[in-house]
Amino acid sequence: MPKKVHRAALLLWPRLPWLVRHAIVLAMFWHGPLAAVAIIRDADGRVLFVRQSYRRDGRWGLPGGFCAHNERPSRAVVREVREELGLRVTGVRLLAEGAGEFGEAAFVFAAEVSGEPSIATAELLAWRYFGRDELPPLSPPTAELVRDALCRLDETARRVVQVQ
Repeated sequence: MPKKVHRAALLLWPRLPWLVRHAIVLAMFWHGPLAAVAIIRDADGRVLFVRQSYRRDGRWGLPGGFCAHNERPSRAVVREVREELGLRVTGVRLLAEGAGEFGEAAFVFAAEVSGEPSIATAELLAWRYFGRDELPPLSPPTAELVRDALCRLDETARRVVQVQ
């Protein structure tokens, strides 16, 4: 999509009613929309969240986005993290799956990254690491996915400690 059209769409998107946005997503992803997002943690275990420019409710989300036609979610999350934050993903592991805000199938991956995050697209307004006890405002579907993914990370950490 040309840059000017993309920027115009980002400005228009938040002003559209939810039903119109929902219909557009379904039309764009007629094959069944899939989304892939990343849990990226810093050295202190805090999780990276982003604020998207096209959200009108001020809620935060995980880095990621929709999969292109015939794109695997594991590849989509690598592409999206690079496009949004300029980070190089060195490894991913599926943590959780569920439904996103538009009824799409959503996949949450633990992502190992190198580099420092920076806003690399007009789609983002900000990024920030949050501790588990200070999570930002999230949509209900995102909150459920984050909760499931963090529980899975906890279970994995307990198993690793028990084995040693």
